[in-house]
Amino acid sequence: MDDDNFDVEDEWLMAPVTPSRATMTAPSTYEVGVRRKMEEVSDAVVADNITIGEIHPRVAAVGEQVQVVEAQTAQVVQVLQTALREIESQNQQLRTRVAELESHMGIVMPYMLWMEERLTVLEKRLPGPPPGSFLFTLLI
Repeated sequence: MDDDNFDVEDEWLMAPVTPSRATMTAPSTYEVGVRRKMEEVSDAVVADNITIGEIHPRVAAVGEQVQVVEAQTAQVVQVLQTALREIESQNQQLRTRVAELESHMGIVMPYMLWMEERLTVLEKRLPGPPPGSFLFTLLI
């Protein structure tokens, strides 16, 4: 009889420990948080496992990239400086040309005004109709 009583107690102890599949619940918030925390820690664990021998090639590669970028930047600066000097030279040439033209205009304008006055005087001295009227009579 003791054996039968023992079997009943054994079943009673096992029932809460192994629930049926239908009663299993989804992971709780605490369990999800634990997983997330483990992901955050994994970066630190990986960083702790990197040896100096692994870091040196990476640093050397980055150093080479920096040197390439520096060389390219220096070349671009030289090209831009050359272009700037050429543009400044062209600008100076244009300023010189404009100054020359302004100087010529200062000389030519008084002569043009003088010639216009002389032409007006000569037109008044001519006998007959004004010069534009002859062409007008031919067209009619």
